[in-house]
Parts: sequence; C-alpha cells; structure tokens
Amino acid sequence: MAGVAWWFSNRERKDDRDAADKRAQTEREIATDRLQEAALQGYYDKMTELLLEKNLRDAAEGEEVISIARSKTLATLRSLDGNRKGLLIKFIYETHLIDKERTIIDLEHADLKDASLSLADLRNANLGYTNLGNANLRRADLSGAKLSDAMLRRADLLGAELSRAELSEANLNEANLSGAKLSGAKLVDADLLKTNLLGAD
Repeated sequence: MAGVAWWFSNRERKDDRDAADKRAQTEREIATDRLQEAALQGYYDKMTELLLEKNLRDAAEGEEVISIARSKTLATLRSLDGNRKGLLIKFIYETHLIDKERTIIDLEHADLKDASLSLADLRNANLGYTNLGNANLRRADLSGAKLSDAMLRRADLLGAELSRAELSEANLNEANLSGAKLSGAKLVDADLLKTNLLGAD
C-alpha cells in the first residue's frame, strides 16, 4: 500500500509539473505572438508615415528616408514569423516599394525564410539576393520577378508562375517546382540539385 501511495504521489507531482510546463509554454507563445504583432503594426505605422509625410515613394536614391525605410524593413523581418513576413512583403509590394523597374527598398540579404506567400501577386517584384529558404510560394505569380542570387532552397513553388523571371544563380536546391511555369525564365548558373521539376513547363 505504501508503494502504491508513493507511486500515485510521484505521478501527481509529475502531472502538476507537466501542466505547469505546458502553461508556461503557452504563455511564452502568446507573449511572442503579441510582440510580433506589435512589431508588424509598428512597422505599418512607420512606413505609412514615411510614405505620406516624407514622400518615400518619390525620394531620390541616397536620401536618408530610403535608408531608414530599408533598415526598418530588414530589422522587422528578422523578428517575424512566416505569416507576418508574407504580410509585410505584400504591403511593400502593393505600395510599389520593391518594383523591379524602380526599387525603393532594396531587400538584399533580407530574411524571408519560411515566408508565407502562397497565391501572392508579386509580378515584376525585386526579390534578388533575398533568403527565401523554405518559403511557401505555391501558385504565387512571380512572372517577370527578379530572383537572381536568391536563396530558394526547399522553397515550395508548386504551380508558381515564373515566366520571364530572373533566376540566374538562384539556389533552388531541393525546391519544389512541380507544375511551375518557367517559359522565358533565366536560369543561368542556377542550382537545380534535387529540384522537383515534375510537370513544370
């Protein structure tokens, strides 16, 4: 009887510890989520100010407002999860800050790992030299986009529209390009080791 009582006591303490650990983990996740949401909202506020009050879109190359916008963008991206990275990229694309023909915010070396950009419209966007490893780009429209030297290792580009995209020297190692449309795409020196091209055009 004493042995049974001891076992139940130990089991109860273990269950209590496990429950406490689970609560602590949940609280950490909630806190992290709130911090990331605050960071994204703060980014929107700052960029709206730069766009509306500092004329960011019309700034000449080398102006301080462009440097501020780039620094803010790169720093914020490093603090976000994949879903929020996707929202940030869509925001700066829709505000014409990463157009290939006139790029206001240069995303070179930007941390876009795990970004959620499924079905995103990113036609003619400048995403060259970015890290899009493990990004979800399923059925995204990247036609005419600049992705040269981009890290796309293990990125999911299933069914993506990549016609006329610039993918020279891009790392597509183990990427999923099944069903992707690559008509007219530039793939000079691209790394296609273990790339899934099943059904790609």
